Amino acid sequence: MSAVPPVPIAGSSTAAPSAVFSSARTAIFLLSSFLALTFSNSPSSRPLPTSNGSSEDDVAQPEDVEEARRMVVEEQEEELLDEAGFGLTVPSGSPRPALIIVMGPASCGKSTIGLSLSKALSIPFIDGDSLHPKSNVAKMSVGTPLTDADRLPWLALIRATAERVCREEWVRAERNYAGIDASGGVEDLAGDESIAEMAEYEFGEGWKWRNAGKDDAHHVRASLKRPAVIIACSALKKWYREILRGNVEAQPPQESDLPNAAPELSGVDNTHKAATARLDTYFVYCKGSKELLTDRISKRKGHFMGAQMLESQLATLEDPSDEPDCCIVDISKSPDECAEMAYENVLKLVKAA
Repeated sequence: MSAVPPVPIAGSSTAAPSAVFSSARTAIFLLSSFLALTFSNSPSSRPLPTSNGSSEDDVAQPEDVEEARRMVVEEQEEELLDEAGFGLTVPSGSPRPALIIVMGPASCGKSTIGLSLSKALSIPFIDGDSLHPKSNVAKMSVGTPLTDADRLPWLALIRATAERVCREEWVRAERNYAGIDASGGVEDLAGDESIAEMAEYEFGEGWKWRNAGKDDAHHVRASLKRPAVIIACSALKKWYREILRGNVEAQPPQESDLPNAAPELSGVDNTHKAATARLDTYFVYCKGSKELLTDRISKRKGHFMGAQMLESQLATLEDPSDEPDCCIVDISKSPDECAEMAYENVLKLVKAA
């Protein structure tokens, strides 16, 4: 009986060379097929879906240079907005955003001073009253006084709105710096408000703004070197100011209760989300005597219950003069002098931080 030949085993000394090479080729083929299948299904290799569910392969190519430029701008802006919490704040490593609250009781000249700062520093200005939730507006329209619980989401919304606006200013500045959109400029959130008209309304008919007729053009005098926004808000109690500083946890109103004036930024409405801790807050206190404030509010045309409202606000006011992030403007001066005082004090206060 003849001996049974050994079974060839790959890698053994008795295996036939042809069998070894065949097994190796098979293994390499299987490995390469596996790797190809893996990489073809990886997220980085798949076409990115677009807003309508198609892939990059389906997206129309730019027809000319302008179209290509627009697509690059949109892509870069999207990357900027996605870099930090879907556009909620300015990314870390960049200058911290600043909220400048121009505060004080009724008839102290908040809007005049806020608008003048906005023009001088080329940063947006917002009237805080325009950010009251719809539920607050409904109460005030029938004469129901607001409680602190009513004011909590309003103050949180002011802070959240400020941070979103600062984010937009940062994006615009980054795009301008990169040469993407040199035509960008500060968004005028104050609307068509004229400083001259506002000064006459708040300070009285006896005062005239020195640049009447010319104040609507931007006259930029300095830059804060950081994204910032100015908001007029009475901020009478220290507790209110702590909310605006971000030291008291508070949530903006629900989306359904957001005012119509709340800006929808970057195409995404994030104003109902609370602000982060990166926003620095400063206060410009428009300070004046009770007699001066009473005299001014009594001369306002069409201001019903003015004196009664002022009396209530003065009783509520907790003087912020000793708070370190606050500067003072003496409103007994002319509108021009008040604006200059606010400008100089804000530069010292905000730049020193």
